[in-house]
Amino acid sequence: MENTTVVTLVIGTYNPHKEWFENALKSAEGLFDDIIIVDDGSTEPVENATVTHETNKGFYQARNTGITHAKDGWIASLDDDDEFIPENVLLLKRFAEQSKADIIHFPIEMFGDMNCVWGHSPNMENILNGNQIPSGSWFRKSLWEKLSGFQYPLAEDWDFWARAWKSGATFDFFPLPIYPHRMRKDSLSHGWTGETFINIRNEIRNRYDAY
Repeated sequence: MENTTVVTLVIGTYNPHKEWFENALKSAEGLFDDIIIVDDGSTEPVENATVTHETNKGFYQARNTGITHAKDGWIASLDDDDEFIPENVLLLKRFAEQSKADIIHFPIEMFGDMNCVWGHSPNMENILNGNQIPSGSWFRKSLWEKLSGFQYPLAEDWDFWARAWKSGATFDFFPLPIYPHRMRKDSLSHGWTGETFINIRNEIRNRYDAY
């Protein structure tokens, strides 16, 4: 039986900014039962990586690799340039211990190239119109196994939430932000505008229909 009290943090990284990465790891100290760091083929090997890819396979594959090595229970994740809000993580852990859901999502604070709070009023009925759930939201490893992991390189989290919704997975909302998210012009999702967004959305819908 899955141990619902265990929370494993998975961090995938590729050529990380040294200071940001160190701060991300420091912010996670003492909060999780295990921390798995996946070096996704960085030019310079990442110190203390749990697993290392020989070549860069992409963020979604780094997450899959890390989760493969995780214990049963809840899976958390963090970008290598973000930092946790420790007191809110501790509250979320207590919340997760009582939750019967498969996924717990929460708002995040955007900073950098965009400043706002995102993910504070999700409506899963509209999941095929746009992603409403932060990538770092927590889910049970058993759900990840049921859905055969992350699959779509351009929007692995959106695709995962949509397939989870179709599979009958249950969602719980925690109202406090768990981490500020650094918005950068060179990030993958920054370019999700116009025709690019429409193409990604259409692919999510096609994959949803085929699942």
